[in-house]
Amino acid sequence: MTDMTDNGYDGSDAKGGHVMAQADGAVAVVPGAASGIGRATTRLLVERGDRVLAVDRDTGHLTEAIADIAGTGGLASEARIVAHVADLADPAAAGGAVDAAVAYW
Repeated sequence: MTDMTDNGYDGSDAKGGHVMAQADGAVAVVPGAASGIGRATTRLLVERGDRVLAVDRDTGHLTEAIADIAGTGGLASEARIVAHVADLADPAAAGGAVDAAVAYW
């Protein structure tokens, strides 16, 4: 990943908060995608056009989150979001999630 500070940008907005750098069509692996910050992050990334491997250990809630997110963006968003069930506390599962994202996209 490129260090944004190389371009004089420190990741802050005008009010001193931090913003997410945008890379058109990026691929992201989002842990905890079934709820809370993970779900909100997944929605934001899909809405801006990124491809997302949404990861969570709870199959039911992840399926529900994916349906909700894809439903708000229509068929185009369905192609940009993929569910991956895994417990990322296991290092092997974390590597498997990255491998799945690479294989899918």
